Amino acid sequence: MLYKLLDVETGREAAHKDASTLRRQLADLDADWKAKEMNYLLSLDEATETECQLSDERRRLVDAVDEAGTELIETRLRLSAADGHVTALEYQLKQVSASRSVHVS
Repeated sequence: MLYKLLDVETGREAAHKDASTLRRQLADLDADWKAKEMNYLLSLDEATETECQLSDERRRLVDAVDEAGTELIETRLRLSAADGHVTALEYQLKQVSASRSVHVS
């Protein structure tokens, strides 16, 4: 009976030691989990901020392209008007030159 009591006591002590070891391992795993979770949350915040910045930059670039397209259209219109003006002046110059050559002869 004494041996059984000693075996039970030894088993109980071993179980307490195992339980203590498991609690310590669980606490270590929990701390690791919390650290990884915090790192993931920080990474997610950084990624979200970067996404917002890139979205803003994209919006600015789209606006700049639209503005450049508008300026291109306006410049082409001014160029076309200037070409028309040059053509009209060249025509007038030819008429004046023709008129002078008729008067000179």
